Amino acid sequence: MLRNLFILVVALLGILPGKAQSQNAPSLTPGTEAPLFAASDTLGQKISLKDFRGAWLVLDFWASWCGDCRREIPDMKRLEAAYRHVTIEGKPLKWLSVSFDDNNENWRNALRKYEMPWAQISNGKAWKKNPIAESYQLSWIPTCYIIDPEGRIVSGVITAAGLSDELARLSDERLLLPAASKQRGADVMTALAQRRSVREYAQRPLELQDVADLLWAAGGTNREDGRLTSPTAMNRQEILLYLVTEKGCYRYLPQQHVLQQVAAGDHRKLVASRQEAIASAPAFVVMVADTARFGMQGEQALSMMSADAGIVSENINVFCAANNLATVTRGTMDKDALLAIFGLDNTCLPILNNAVGYPVE
Repeated sequence: MLRNLFILVVALLGILPGKAQSQNAPSLTPGTEAPLFAASDTLGQKISLKDFRGAWLVLDFWASWCGDCRREIPDMKRLEAAYRHVTIEGKPLKWLSVSFDDNNENWRNALRKYEMPWAQISNGKAWKKNPIAESYQLSWIPTCYIIDPEGRIVSGVITAAGLSDELARLSDERLLLPAASKQRGADVMTALAQRRSVREYAQRPLELQDVADLLWAAGGTNREDGRLTSPTAMNRQEILLYLVTEKGCYRYLPQQHVLQQVAAGDHRKLVASRQEAIASAPAFVVMVADTARFGMQGEQALSMMSADAGIVSENINVFCAANNLATVTRGTMDKDALLAIFGLDNTCLPILNNAVGYPVE
């Protein structure tokens, strides 16, 4: 009897989250015109929803007292960082958060604590008495709507994970990387025994999990203090990592573990440069030294930054050898063209790149 009761309780618990999510799903349906409103930012400047016409918009409803909202903030920040430069159908993507705090000090304190780097507004009215909440028929926060450039609702979600899926669907770009699989691969000695330079690759793109693991191994965070898998002189962390694929160019942000699109389209030939035969590699990881971040000039500084880039490259070599991927370290590339594509100035210096793919079977 007790065993049957236990099974029943477990079964109910299993369906409740999905049921709760269904009950709290955003009410406004796709195609509905998003209700207009205006409210003030922390400086007292009025921001209107109409100001965002001509751009895609992630409209986020939250409050500082809302525990579910606070739990979603880290992933919301990862998503905003990843999609900051993404365009959808040629139009930019912007973000706006509306708070239902009726205590301005609590709202401002939360903004200082969570550091959400996009537009934040509030009309100072509580959720249940808020005309904005009423116009959007909100039964739950957090709630996010995606609004198209004409001001129409495209979709609504109540979690960052749901928002990630919708942004990936609309942009055809999945930039929020899965957690690195830190238990995979051969042991270090086996990997070193298998390490070799390979210049021919199977013609298929890298799986997202392999991209996540590759970039984490190259220069991801491996400690809570933000230090990386690849050591750098004085922990300057001056080596920036860029992934170049058939779809576009992306900066890897190790602290958020996301890809940030910096250019759309196929720019692999710029990395291959005069070695045209390797331009069909599924991916390149380009190591760029940010000399301003390093904070030193001269021959010794260049030597140290080059050594730091070499360590990143060797991390890639060992990871690939341990996980049946093929790679080769290269110095050839069109450095000036890549700096322009990446949106960097001449204080940055591309040093090395690794072509990466699956072995030819």
